[in-house]
Amino acid sequence: MQQAISQNSKQNTPNNQDLENPYVRFMFSIKSPETKKRYRNRLKTFLDYIQVPEDDIEERLGIFYKKAKENPQ
Repeated sequence: MQQAISQNSKQNTPNNQDLENPYVRFMFSIKSPETKKRYRNRLKTFLDYIQVPEDDIEERLGIFYKKAKENPQ
């Protein structure tokens, strides 16, 4: 039983490569599944509003981040 619990917790933990992604780090820090779902929907709505292209939310957030760094205004 204890071994199964530790295996499950390892599956939910992102690896080092994933932790370099700010979106993965942010979502991993949120414990509630409902809160994760709401944040994902809110981010999608925001990205739709500011018309960031692409399909994948992580790619869209990456594009937004680069544009924000280039022009903070």
